[in-house]
Amino acid sequence: MSIALLDSKGGSLTYKELADFCDGFKGEYNLKERDFVFLLCGNDVSSAAFFIGCIHNRVVPLLLNANIDKDMLNRYISIYRPNYIFMDNKLCAESAESVNLYKQLSFLLPTSGSTGGAKLVRHSYNNIRANAANVARAFDIKKDERAMLTLPIYFTQGLSVLCSHLTAGASVYLSDDALSSREFWNSMKNEGITSFTGVPYSFEILDKLRFYTAKLPSLTVLSQGGGRLSAELWDKLATFAKDTGKRFYATYGASETTARMSMLPPESALESPCSIGRPIEPYKMWLIDEEGNEITETDKPGELVFQGENVTLGYAESLDDLAKGDERGGIYKTGDIAHRDKNGFYYISGRLARFIKIFGLRINLDETERLIKAEFGDGFACTGNDTRLYVCVADKNADGKAIKQFLQNKLKINISAFDVVFVEEIPRNQYGKVSYAKLKNIAERGEAHE
Repeated sequence: MSIALLDSKGGSLTYKELADFCDGFKGEYNLKERDFVFLLCGNDVSSAAFFIGCIHNRVVPLLLNANIDKDMLNRYISIYRPNYIFMDNKLCAESAESVNLYKQLSFLLPTSGSTGGAKLVRHSYNNIRANAANVARAFDIKKDERAMLTLPIYFTQGLSVLCSHLTAGASVYLSDDALSSREFWNSMKNEGITSFTGVPYSFEILDKLRFYTAKLPSLTVLSQGGGRLSAELWDKLATFAKDTGKRFYATYGASETTARMSMLPPESALESPCSIGRPIEPYKMWLIDEEGNEITETDKPGELVFQGENVTLGYAESLDDLAKGDERGGIYKTGDIAHRDKNGFYYISGRLARFIKIFGLRINLDETERLIKAEFGDGFACTGNDTRLYVCVADKNADGKAIKQFLQNKLKINISAFDVVFVEEIPRNQYGKVSYAKLKNIAERGEAHE
């Protein structure tokens, strides 16, 4: 009997058992169609199966971290008033009040950039079906494959891995084990893991653990998304994949598009470093200038716009918003600045919100951060305002004067515009992404400046 789900705690479900679970779901939990449930999930079989059961039975879940801060959970409850809360493999009644839900609303995810607000992304049933099927086809996922899923399933990319593999009839191994733990490595070796998906921070950890020398006989696919890899780490992964006969997929996605939008073919990884590739078929991408006109020239930057069935309905910030219909019409303006090369491959260079203007000059903070990392190594992050560019560094031995001199030479701006801030660590959110809002507060407060 083919296995659908396994986890590091010993749980497992075959496809037949998962189907039987979905068929008896409403009776088992005394739920009815269009009930609204908070799913406090870990990376385990019970959480994944409950989510699938909700989708199958048109029960609408909001996926949240099982370890969510209590005050934050109470804030979500006070705003959205769920009928039930599923946690610790138990369903608890919360509110008998009927919630007005849009008929095509399938589930909700918190926005990945949230730092205390309760903004949600609203997904339709068509969003999840289309993205799961298109990703499964693009990756050519076979039934005999088994994905290692360490990204949380309340994170859009983790959920994409889960759904695309189940759509293809493959199996998913869910794990909460740290990447540095013996348990994780034993699972990678002993559970027949064929693919691993991570964000840049995941691969930074694996790089330090000498991942390239590990004996993982079943592993054939490495997949990256959730942000841009450094050029050095990209080259290591692409070279490793080529030398060992593996496939390295670089992808690009967002919560607002049910995860993945584009993919770089593995055979192009070395010749097109740090590219997000082309849109996954049948999706479309294009660039627009500041006036909203389409950019047709190659290598000219503009805002990246995306069109596809996976574009979500919109956001929710109140209970009434759950009744809203489709506010996007299948088109999403990403807010990312990109350019397209002669091969039709796209490259992200920054975000509209990650620009500052000093001495009248517009500065791309993402590009500046990459310049510094290319010269001085990882462990740096940039933030700023229209009077100062802050370079935050967790290495107390870094040469602040050399960094400022380097920036002056590169950006052609007076050295007085730069400030190097030494921090205990670069703040990151629960998905491993740099928390630039927290970083800016630290920098402007100034723990230690050069």
